[in-house]
Amino acid sequence: MENSELEYHSSEKFRCGLVAVQMVAQAYGLPIRNVDEIFQYAKQKGYTNHGEMFSADWLADVAVSLWPMLDVAVENVPSTAQMEQLVQENAVLLIPYDCGKNHQPSNRGGRSAHWCLIVLVGFLCPIKELETVIWNEAVAHNCSKATHVFCVHGKSRHVALWNYSQLVASNFNLHEASTKVMDYVIPSSDLSTLRNRCLVVRCHRDTTAFSTIS
Repeated sequence: MENSELEYHSSEKFRCGLVAVQMVAQAYGLPIRNVDEIFQYAKQKGYTNHGEMFSADWLADVAVSLWPMLDVAVENVPSTAQMEQLVQENAVLLIPYDCGKNHQPSNRGGRSAHWCLIVLVGFLCPIKELETVIWNEAVAHNCSKATHVFCVHGKSRHVALWNYSQLVASNFNLHEASTKVMDYVIPSSDLSTLRNRCLVVRCHRDTTAFSTIS
């Protein structure tokens, strides 16, 4: 599956969070702002030096300031059941995690923090009653460890399929930022502004997020 319906912007110069909110706006069919414009706004607010975004609250402020029609709530990372319900309600979730090989969730203590968007939910577990795979629909099941999510992010054109429990574990392991760049803007040295934090985004427009992805 390829993220061909979204304008692709490689998140160079540490701009993955800024690219993520741009992708949310595009997913809801809102006017697209250039990544440089988003970066300049975030830098003016004192949120970033290079495009890095180490605060869920700051990223939420950037999103609603540039796209007032978005409703953005900063919440704890939801349980599997809560996440499924949010996606069914047409919310988009932005979750920070530790990026490993092939951009998959890893556990490196936070040294490769990255942002992703959850697009779809799937249940990859044996349920005899299900004759087909059903996406984004309420299905009774008790196999949260096998719940997978389709995610998009700024480092790849392709839509990724990840185990949700592993994505959550990757988020919970965010404790220490990379030291590759010494002048990151980091509001909390232990990354508590990312750990167990996510953005739940809805749009005031009557539109379905990512409705064009197939």
